[in-house]
Amino acid sequence: KEFDCQRLAVKDLEFSAPFKVWASQAGRCDALCTWFDTHFLSGCDSPVSFSTGPVTNMDEATHWKQTTFYLEGGLELKEGDVVEGVVHCHRAKNNLRHLDVVIEWAHVPTEGPRTPTKHQAFELH
Repeated sequence: KEFDCQRLAVKDLEFSAPFKVWASQAGRCDALCTWFDTHFLSGCDSPVSFSTGPVTNMDEATHWKQTTFYLEGGLELKEGDVVEGVVHCHRAKNNLRHLDVVIEWAHVPTEGPRTPTKHQAFELH
C-alpha cells in the first residue's frame, strides 16, 4: 500500500489491500512479515529515504521495526506456491493510536486445490 504524506488524510490510514507472496524455495511458512519504506522526495534540500525492511543498506538503524503476523497452524510450501489474501487495517476504537488488523489469507499450491480462506485478527499496540 502506498501513501502520499503530502496529501494524506486520517481516513486514508484505514484501508484494505490485496497481497500475494510467492515461495522462492520449499519450506515452512509460519508468519508474514511487514515493513515500510519511506521516501521524502519533494520539499527537501536533497531526497531522503529509509527502509525498515529485512534487506536494507542503512548505516543507522531506525527505532521502527518490522511487524510479524503469525499464521494459524503455519503451512508447508513448495517452490512456486503462493500465499495470497487481503489485509484490512483500521484504527482501534478504544485507542486511536492502536491498529486492528485482519488478514484474510489462503495457500495456493502449485499442485492441488486452493485452501479455504482463513481470517485472523491482530491488535497492534
